[in-house]
Amino acid sequence: FETSDGAVFLGRENGLYKSGDRGQSWKQVQNGGWVMDIVEADGVLIATGQGGIIRSTDNGEHWESVINEGGVGIAVERIDGGFAAISYNTTLKARRIHIAVDSGKTWQSLQSPRTVNLNDCLLLSEDCFRAVGDSASWIGTSDGGNTWLFDQILDLVGDIYSFSFSPIAQNFYVGIYGADSLTIMTGNSNYCTDVINDVFTSGP
Repeated sequence: FETSDGAVFLGRENGLYKSGDRGQSWKQVQNGGWVMDIVEADGVLIATGQGGIIRSTDNGEHWESVINEGGVGIAVERIDGGFAAISYNTTLKARRIHIAVDSGKTWQSLQSPRTVNLNDCLLLSEDCFRAVGDSASWIGTSDGGNTWLFDQILDLVGDIYSFSFSPIAQNFYVGIYGADSLTIMTGNSNYCTDVINDVFTSGP
């Protein structure tokens, strides 16, 4: 991962490493287990880690735990005004969605379903979230997580591990675990009340 000022980060099984000279030299900046995804907004870095979700405000020199529910961090995303994250709660035995709108300082847990193994989430508009997970699961809420709509996309086979939305093309781009192609689904930012149609798979 490369930050806006050119710092490069590399996550390994034993922690996170940083280079300030385009990879010529490296130093370890976090040693709390593996680190995977990193996102940046307004000088704040948020990352998934072995101990949950971690945060840095000094360009990755130091990191603090902001979500620790006993399990790993699964996904982090930038949203309007802040960040969204998914982590595993070992007490509930469920993957939960969290949001922060104060540069990642404090996090609110959404009442996301415990019956779906979630892998990625998006905020499409205020209080309107989409999340995807195993077994082609697709869920959405339009009231900030109080109620959720479920849709198992029968045209898709496998676990959905990531997705994104293009407001210009009005398409969702979906990554399926083990697939060598990209799935594109038509939709819009108010998908919470719409039906997905025209599901197809493009070439690699």
